[in-house]
Amino acid sequence: MADPITGSLILSGIGAGVSAAGTIAGGANAAALGQSQQNEANYQAAQIRENASSEIGAAQRQMLDTQQKTRLAQSTLTASAAGSGFVASVGSPEAISESIARRGTYEAAMQLFQGENAATGDLNKAAGVEMSGKLAAEGGQMQEEAADFSAIGNLASAGGSMFKNYSTMKTGSTGATAYG
Repeated sequence: MADPITGSLILSGIGAGVSAAGTIAGGANAAALGQSQQNEANYQAAQIRENASSEIGAAQRQMLDTQQKTRLAQSTLTASAAGSGFVASVGSPEAISESIARRGTYEAAMQLFQGENAATGDLNKAAGVEMSGKLAAEGGQMQEEAADFSAIGNLASAGGSMFKNYSTMKTGSTGATAYG
C-alpha cells in the first residue's frame, strides 16, 4: 500500500487527467456539432438554390401564358372587327389591338421580373444560410481550441498544486513566509 502522500499525489494526477480529457472531449464535441451545423446549412442552401431556378421557370411559364392570351385577345379583336365589316388594321380596332399588345407585354415582363426577383431572394437566403453554417463550424473549432488550452491550463494548475502539496507534506511547513 502506498503512503498517504503518494496516494494523494496519484489521485490528484488522475483527477487532473480525467478533467483535462473531459475538457478536450467537450471541445471535440463542439467542433463536431459546428461541422454538423455547417453540413445542414449547406444542404439547406442547395435546396433553396434549387427553388430559385424553379421560381424563374414558373415565372417564364406565366409569361408565356400571358403572351399567348395577349395574342388570342388580339386575334379575337381582329376577327370580331372583320366580321363586323371594319378594317382591323386602322382606326379604333388597331388602337385597341396596340393597347392589348402593350398591356400583355407589360404583364409578361412583370411576371418574369417577379420570378427573377424571387430567385434573387432565394439565392441571397441561401448565401445567408451558408454563412450561418460556416460561422457555426468556425465557432465549434474555436471552442475546441479553447478546450485544448483549458485542459493544458488545468494540468499545469494541478501539477503546481500537487507539487505544493508534496512539498508541504514532506517538509511539514505551509510555505508561509513572515516579513518583518
